[in-house]
Amino acid sequence: MYLYHDSPPSYSFDVHQKAVFRNSLFFNRGKQHHSTTYSFLLNESQNLLSVGSISSKNQSHQLQYQHLVKKSWLFNFSGSTTSTESTSENYPNRNFEIESYQVEPKIGYLFSKNASWNIFGD
Repeated sequence: MYLYHDSPPSYSFDVHQKAVFRNSLFFNRGKQHHSTTYSFLLNESQNLLSVGSISSKNQSHQLQYQHLVKKSWLFNFSGSTTSTESTSENYPNRNFEIESYQVEPKIGYLFSKNASWNIFGD
């Protein structure tokens, strides 16, 4: 909590709260044999200003899959969903909610440890 004052009798009052939660689950991490990772992120914040309050919330789910076939073909898949929301008490034009979805498939051919050829899509 912060309390600022310019000169009496005008005062400005600001308070900020933030909460973050992140977790990941792994299966065969780093082995490239049906390697799967699931990640979850939740981020919430609230600001109480002298002109009103502003709150925001971000939430994300992400899934990554990786599998190596016959030591040459590497299949990758990544998908995520994200939700972002912002709410302002006194400024309704600052209120918004955004939902996004992302899918990234990728196939790679490994010539050696240092050389590969990739095909990917958006």
